[in-house]
This record gives sequence, C-alpha cells and structure tokens, in this order.
Amino acid sequence: MTRLRYLLAKNSLLPGATVTATGQQVTNFPIENVYALPISKPWVVGALSGTNLQASVEIDLGSDDDPNTAALIGRFGSGATVTVRAGSSANPDGSEFQKSCTIHDGVAWAVGMMYSARYWSIYVTDTATYGYYGLALLGNSGESPIGVAPRWKRSKRRVVRQIQSDLVIPIVGEEVSHYTEASIGFVGLDLDQADDVTDWFDQLVGPQEPMLLLPPDERAIFGRMVGGVYDLQQQDNYSWSISPVRFRSDPQSLILTP
Repeated sequence: MTRLRYLLAKNSLLPGATVTATGQQVTNFPIENVYALPISKPWVVGALSGTNLQASVEIDLGSDDDPNTAALIGRFGSGATVTVRAGSSANPDGSEFQKSCTIHDGVAWAVGMMYSARYWSIYVTDTATYGYYGLALLGNSGESPIGVAPRWKRSKRRVVRQIQSDLVIPIVGEEVSHYTEASIGFVGLDLDQADDVTDWFDQLVGPQEPMLLLPPDERAIFGRMVGGVYDLQQQDNYSWSISPVRFRSDPQSLILTP
C-alpha cells in the first residue's frame, strides 16, 4: 500500500520569502497573488513578445533550505513546461540544479528534489500570450501515517448551469466549473495504526486546510478534505478499517477565468 504525500498551503515557504517575477507583469494581477490565501485573484503574466510565454516565480528564502516539493497551480497549454531551479545566486538558471515538473489538470508539481539553496525559481514556458496562475508552493511535503487501501477512487465532477422550461423540463446549459474528487480509505489496521490515521484525518478534515495532495496514482490534486465524517470499523479480532474520506480539488485554484 502506498502512502499519500501532501503539502499544506499554509506550510509553504513563499509567504516568508522575498518573491519577485519575470515576464511582462499585468497591472492589478501582481506576483503577490501567487502566494496569498485565500485565492481571490490570479497572478497574470504576459509574453514579452508574441505568444511565446516565458515567466518565472523567483524566490529568495533568505538562507539555504532544502524543500522537497514545489508546485504551480493555474492554466497550462498543451505545450507548457514547468521547471524548478535552484542555485547560489538570485534568478537561478538551472546550471546548478533543476527538476522538471509533471503537469496534469491544472497542477504542475515536482517532489524529491533533495537540494539545499537560498534561491529558487519556478520557471514556466507556454505557447500563450498570457499566463494565469493561482498559487505557487515550495516546502516539505509530509506523508500519511500508513499506506492507503489498494482500491481507492478518483472521480471527475462537472458543475453545469441548468434552467427549467415552462413545462418544468430541465435544460442543460454551459459548464460553470469542474473538480476532481478522490475517496481515501484505509484497511487492515491494528488499533494503534487506526488511532494514528484518525488523528491525521482530524488535523486535515477539521480545518479543511487547502493542500497539494499526491495520491497513489501520482496525479497531484490541489484542494481540501471535505465532509468531515468517517467511520472506524472493526473487521475481525485483529484488524480495523476506516471508511473513505473525500478530498476535492478547488475549482477556483484552476483560475478558469481571471
């Protein structure tokens, strides 16, 4: 069974760092938006020429640190690339360290960087005139106390505007937003393991903290635990199971519109 990795947005290093940006900055959508919570406006950056977007989030931590996880949440075209860079001087160019991010469904992320530096950069290229990014994260991701049940579930949900005709017949309109929902459960636990998992759930489900979640299929989701209800059930004399808790992606973080 695989452990879940996660990084709480409140534990990101960006709010305590000096953060600047490269690329053509857009008035009213500054770089500060990319680490401000709750997400209200994106950081919008323009291409310096044509539709060849090249921009970066430049991070000065003030002293050397070794974060293991980085992410950028926003809108990415089919040809986009995102790279994490680090070095001993400002605006690192990747000559000392760089790691490519995986991009899926509005989230670009990299884990296991194993490098210590003061200066970090999240560098993005795209075939677009403007880039829209809701949140950047840099920090040390944690793990669930034990691995999740083998048969966990991921679902794609769409929110569609509907109206009714004069005959009370629903008429489907356009999509308003969409989100991903993952169901996370645990089986085959001894009682001490069950206590560890319920304590972990209570920390995450209670305050519903926004976070980057890396499920077993290694497709990152940015969102939060929802519902706040789970069941601890004894399976036999020696083992326990915990019913699935739902984790839902945050449609707002995808920055579908500026």
